[in-house]
Amino acid sequence: MESIAKELVLERHGPARLSARRRANFVIFLAPAILLTVVFFVVPVLIDVAVSFTDLGRSLRVSKFTLEQYQKVFRGDPRLPRSWV
Repeated sequence: MESIAKELVLERHGPARLSARRRANFVIFLAPAILLTVVFFVVPVLIDVAVSFTDLGRSLRVSKFTLEQYQKVFRGDPRLPRSWV
């Protein structure tokens, strides 16, 4: 009974403490999930988008950022035989 009374007394100290506790709970429980989502989903997507604008070939060297790869996709690669397109 005494612990319940202490909790009620703590809640009566005002909304500032409650909002601080809510922020602390948010950080403790959701921050790791948000961090993992960013590290394993958002960052790789951003890297893939950046790489898609490069002329990355078998040598794995990036020499310039161009729209050439997207032009090949939407217009078709002139080096490919027509039967492939």
